[in-house]
Amino acid sequence: MADYRQLLEGAAQRFQLPQGAMERLLERRERQRRKRRLSAGVMALVIATAGLWSATVAFHTKTGPARPGSSSINPSTVSRLRLAWTGAVLTGGAISETPPVVADGIVYVTSIHPPGEVFAFPAACGTGGASCRPLWRGPLGSVVLGSGPPLSSPAYDHGFVYVSSTRLFAFSAACGTGGAICRPRWKSPTAQSFRYSNPAAGGGFVYVTSGGKLYAFREGCRSRSGVCQPAWTGPATGSDQAPTVAGMVYVTSSDGLYAFRPQCSAAVCDPVWTASVSSTVSPAVGEGILYVTTSDGRLVAFPAECRTDGTPCRPLWSARIGNTVPATAPVIAGGVVYVASDRLYAFPARCENPSAPCTPLWRGPVQPSFSDRAWAQPAVVNDVVFTATDHPYAFKAGCAARGATCRPLWVGPKAPGGRNRYFAPSATDRELFMTAEPLVAFSLP
Repeated sequence: MADYRQLLEGAAQRFQLPQGAMERLLERRERQRRKRRLSAGVMALVIATAGLWSATVAFHTKTGPARPGSSSINPSTVSRLRLAWTGAVLTGGAISETPPVVADGIVYVTSIHPPGEVFAFPAACGTGGASCRPLWRGPLGSVVLGSGPPLSSPAYDHGFVYVSSTRLFAFSAACGTGGAICRPRWKSPTAQSFRYSNPAAGGGFVYVTSGGKLYAFREGCRSRSGVCQPAWTGPATGSDQAPTVAGMVYVTSSDGLYAFRPQCSAAVCDPVWTASVSSTVSPAVGEGILYVTTSDGRLVAFPAECRTDGTPCRPLWSARIGNTVPATAPVIAGGVVYVASDRLYAFPARCENPSAPCTPLWRGPVQPSFSDRAWAQPAVVNDVVFTATDHPYAFKAGCAARGATCRPLWVGPKAPGGRNRYFAPSATDRELFMTAEPLVAFSLP
């Protein structure tokens, strides 16, 4: 340091430096030296931490590592599911049989108690079987009773909840707390034929069917009257089922299957392809293939983008399922198509021999003691397949091969209330939601 200072002082004598320049230069050099020492210390700390982590890993390897995903529902943890809370609606009311919708930590269900309402419950509402009250509820006017569910399952997209009955209603998901009564942001005109189907939302539109037509409403609709007109309609003879939005918009009916392009500039849009299958449930789309269950007890697969000229499409393959009770809508997960009817069926998403009927990978048991005998539409999360009758059931995905019958991993408690059964479940990483008489929530402890 002394030699370096003498060199600098010599240079200062040969060159005229501003006053104080020498001191500032020396201070700057000293700061740089301190930074180098600090960096060396940090590096030593990192190396020591890495060594400690390696030792910890080695210890766990010898003594038994912690179970991965132990806080999530999976085949190893599903048996630990316990009743967390129930969500009651109005006294004497009944929750719709359609699956609850879970989005951004909120569970949405509908009630068929007059005048009909949509309810929003916090997903983490309680534990130990607590009774929970909704964050908010939205009245929907008169409920039309008749064939099929009298009130739709909710649909969620971009912060809005859509529900239909005699009208389509759009509620803000953040409309209130503390049991607030909310008003819809907008609603559709009254359905010209009976009621609207379950809604489906995506790509900036909300779709419903009614009276043999597909209706497309813009999600961001604004109207002074609060009533929005459809952006376009499409012919879908015989349809009253919920559309499916997956690149295109698919509609099933008693007369056939219809595929529409969502971006339609005309007032009335024609389907880009059709298929001669009769179905009473919504189709499902995965990896470029559309799957639909038919009224005569089959699972049929079509190319999702089969044609563009409006002509009929031929199926890729089909499979026979039980037809003693109506089949549910298909559910696709992990390259497998799940359908429930008189039992749970698991089919490969791509059949090896399209010229022959596709056979199931595995099946669930028959439930002869249950009077309804119809299993609920499945839900899949983390290789666990949920379905229900009078009890909720969980099966391991891939539990068997060659059509063998699988035993459940978990059987939950009997359904509460007077309806004596559970309906279609919805599952998240840690929770299972089902409707019975109340909304029922199971979670890991």
